[in-house]
Amino acid sequence: MEAGVEEIEVESGEVINAAAKTDRKESNSGLNQKEIFRAVEVVERDSVAIAESFTALFASLRLALSEVTNTSLDHMQCFGDAAGRLQESVLDAATKGNRYINSCLR
Repeated sequence: MEAGVEEIEVESGEVINAAAKTDRKESNSGLNQKEIFRAVEVVERDSVAIAESFTALFASLRLALSEVTNTSLDHMQCFGDAAGRLQESVLDAATKGNRYINSCLR
């Protein structure tokens, strides 16, 4: 045993010094960080895809409303109502998603 280096016994019965145990913990936390970064990358990629989907949805909604409403005012009111309801749903889903992600990170 080196002077000033504490030795400990691990689960397998192997005796290692405290510095080696610290290195193991750091490598395990590094793996956890990599997994977290991968998960965040997937969430970001999915978020971009969802945003593009909503953009396409709004464009087709605007086109459909312009074909069925008689005036621009009717069109804008219908579009505003539909967009507002959709926005409420999206915010609700985003809130639930954020809660889930936060619970996973704890």
